[in-house]
Amino acid sequence: MTVRNGAETTITAGEFSSDRLLVLEVTEPQAARFVSNLGIAGGPGSFKVSFVASGPGREYQVTTMAGALEPASVELSAGSRLLEENDGAEYVVITPRVLRAGADELAAYRGLQGLSVLVAELEDVYDAFGGGLASPEAIRDFLIHAYESWTVAPRFAALIGAGTFDFADVEDLGGNLLPVYMAATPYGYFAWDGFYADLAQADLVPEIAVGRIPVTTVESLQAYVNKLVSFESLTPASGPDDLVLLADNADAGGNYPLESDSLLSRLPEWVSTERIYLSEQYLGQARANLSRRLTEGAAWVNYVGHGSVEGFAAEGLLMAQDLATMPTTGRLPVVSAMTCSVGRFEVPGLTSLAEAMILSPDGGAGAVFSASGQSIAFEARLINEGLFDAVFANDSATVGEAAVAAMTAYAEVGHFDFMKQIFNVVGDPAYRLR
Repeated sequence: MTVRNGAETTITAGEFSSDRLLVLEVTEPQAARFVSNLGIAGGPGSFKVSFVASGPGREYQVTTMAGALEPASVELSAGSRLLEENDGAEYVVITPRVLRAGADELAAYRGLQGLSVLVAELEDVYDAFGGGLASPEAIRDFLIHAYESWTVAPRFAALIGAGTFDFADVEDLGGNLLPVYMAATPYGYFAWDGFYADLAQADLVPEIAVGRIPVTTVESLQAYVNKLVSFESLTPASGPDDLVLLADNADAGGNYPLESDSLLSRLPEWVSTERIYLSEQYLGQARANLSRRLTEGAAWVNYVGHGSVEGFAAEGLLMAQDLATMPTTGRLPVVSAMTCSVGRFEVPGLTSLAEAMILSPDGGAGAVFSASGQSIAFEARLINEGLFDAVFANDSATVGEAAVAAMTAYAEVGHFDFMKQIFNVVGDPAYRLR
């Protein structure tokens, strides 16, 4: 039974079948507390309980002992050290314990590249910052603590583990190893990992680079790390010198070929480009050319146009299932997709194109910057321009830092807050652009 008081100080609730009663104050659910000094009166079937409220406007749960639920499991916490004084690290890996072995390999690889690293187990984050309860807020509170109190503040947060909106696993499909924050937009709720990096909680813009590696097993995480080790060394020191521009047909949604061509003015002379536009090539020819470029290896692939969870363009310029036949023999590109839903990784039982590109063991992409939900073409164009400027004008060294710069720039010129909440990096945010 839920009871609330107004200005009165004494609350009476009933009627109950037993005099063995529990009262919890749940005004702040994360800090629920038992109420003592209960006054119980009445008889079987009509027991009432009275107690003194801790203040006005409080909320309580009252139940019999028999009506209280038992916990599904009780696990002893080994104690988290994340709140202790810490020198900090530039590269923070947050991982569920079951994926720790692969997370350690990723951290070791980034450590060899000169970054200071720290691996935080998700369960420890929950213990230290969530009262033992799993929540996106606990992860963000940990990163806020790190950003504000560590001697070396984090630059990157690598989130290890797939996540879905089905946090209770109602559909029994699994795959929710690291929680997803679902942002409300005019078109529905969509995943926003930038929530974890919006440390100022003021402008919906990330302060640090965050990316999710959406794996469910140690083996798939190790395969991704091996892919980074094999291909990232081929990244040119000067920056992405080989750019593939993809564009959908022009329609009422936008003049996508024109939008794509407008990016050429933002490129240095040393960048070579190849245009694969559905307005200029038959679908079969365009698909073959894109397959060739992904197989040969390109530094960067940028797409503008319509999209879905599973692919580029209604015609199917590139689909998630295509990745199985596109092993990379050259470089592993960064992919940016100014479209809808390509990065919608949070749907249980469904593999988005962005996930497929990251999880492909010998091809795909090193990182994907894309939207998890419905986007607006003109606004996405502004984000794309900010991304190109971050890479070529401001020399952003990693895809995560370029994404932060792009969203920061969009906050100055964009028109819709929800656009800041649907673009995510899928993959390692420290994946190198140069």
